[in-house]
Formats: sequence, structure tokens, C-alpha cells
Amino acid sequence: DVTIAQNDVTISQSENQELYTIYPNPVADYLYISSTKDKIDQVYIFDLSGKLILNKEFKERDAIDIRGLEKGLYIIYLIGKGPHLSTKKIIIN
Repeated sequence: DVTIAQNDVTISQSENQELYTIYPNPVADYLYISSTKDKIDQVYIFDLSGKLILNKEFKERDAIDIRGLEKGLYIIYLIGKGPHLSTKKIIIN
């Protein structure tokens, strides 16, 4: 747990960051996500300019087909119950 305090403003990094595993990374065709605790409801993939590239309702043991995406670095947001949010970087080869 990371807490940064300055002028009565507190930013806390959630422990949920490690509840999700994304593999393989780098990825070429299908991306898999597993959760150690919470159910994942929604997956968003953004390019580095902030443009939404993929929005998918996630079902357990689902694979995300990324074959149509260009090679590069992307940001993936995983939304779970609560709502819990996890953000990770993925590389598409």
C-alpha cells in the first residue's frame, strides 16, 4: 500500500493492483486474464494517446482477441465488483 500526502491530499494505491494476472505479455494473438479474488466485469484497452481501442464485457476464462490491433504499447483497465480497478501495460507484438 503506497500513500503520498501533501497539503492534506492523500493518494492511495489500491491493493487490487496484484489481484489480476494478464498473460502472455507481450502478446500476439489472444490475451488471457485471471483473477485471484474478484470477478472481472469489464475490460478496456486504450492506446497511449488515450483513445479507447477495445471495450469488452468479460466472462470468466474468456480470451481477448487482439489480432486486429497494431503492434505497440497499450494500457488495459480491468473493472471488477465494488468497483475495483486495476491498470496494467501490455505490449502487442
